[in-house]
Amino acid sequence: MAGVGYVVNNMTLKIGATQYETAVLSVEEVPNVPVQSATMINGDTLTDVGPVQWQLVVEANVDVAPASLWRILTAATNGTTATYEFIPDVTGNPTIKRTGTVVLIPPGGKFKPGEFATFTVTLPIVGQPTTT
Repeated sequence: MAGVGYVVNNMTLKIGATQYETAVLSVEEVPNVPVQSATMINGDTLTDVGPVQWQLVVEANVDVAPASLWRILTAATNGTTATYEFIPDVTGNPTIKRTGTVVLIPPGGKFKPGEFATFTVTLPIVGQPTTT
């Protein structure tokens, strides 16, 4: 069977009640599986694999408008949660929508003369994202 690849033509990201399109450069849902090991007195090694912990990694342009993603995250109280909805639009295929709840964390930013200011923020996902 031949491999299939999809080009994302555009995408929308909605956090809380606000939808962001033009400022978002990339969205990535990243699973992290914690593994811990312990060596017993007899030399045996025990390994425990924890439950998957998901993160939503967003890269976007810094926008200083009051309703921009950067401003909303910057003003967020650390630990506040909000729902998110992510829809990548790929040509010729049914639309998929990913939803979940994220913990809002204030982002930093990269500011360099002559370039667009950008930021990347990693928001922990509560539980697991769902696909519809």
